[in-house]
Amino acid sequence: GAEHAQFLQGCAGNVNVKISGREAADTAGQILADAVRAAASSAQASASLDLRVASEVVHLPWVGIPTLAEARQALADAKTPGSKAQPFYRRPWAENLARTLEAGRPPDQADVLVQALKVGDAVFLALPGEVFAEIGLGIKQRAGVEHLFVVAYANNGEIGYIPTAAAFAEGGMEVDASPFYYGLFQLAPGCGEILAESALRVVRTVCAR
Repeated sequence: GAEHAQFLQGCAGNVNVKISGREAADTAGQILADAVRAAASSAQASASLDLRVASEVVHLPWVGIPTLAEARQALADAKTPGSKAQPFYRRPWAENLARTLEAGRPPDQADVLVQALKVGDAVFLALPGEVFAEIGLGIKQRAGVEHLFVVAYANNGEIGYIPTAAAFAEGGMEVDASPFYYGLFQLAPGCGEILAESALRVVRTVCAR
């Protein structure tokens, strides 16, 4: 059959480029396209038709779910002119948070899907969210699979950033502001490591003989 080319985004939750603008984007795109063409020209078809799949639902705990009273106070603060709690993204978040808590106590965790797909000698691992690069690299190193492609931003919509445990201690936008951009709550420290262990299990399952 015809070849199928697909772009898959890796773990880049804490990767920030120092360039911007159309010209820089065109240059970066050309470099990538040249590398893809070079790789495609030397690619060889695999004789293996081995197709396997494994998946797990992983429970990632939230931390510090506000009370309804706290949510209403956050909304009042976001509406107050000149308040430090008035950035443009705070009011929609506070409104959504108050509505959610008025409907009842939400679950204490996010249930996310982790999948591994083995096609021949290649394994594709699908993770949710904006996973930090160190987590993806750690999975590849520990898995010991030569052709392992770790794909982030997959399944479950968008649950926000998934930092390393060390990043929580350091703070920063990915840790502190994630709930305001991506949802209502913040993932607890250690969620990245929980995700990595699940990832290794499903990869080992599809690679088992």
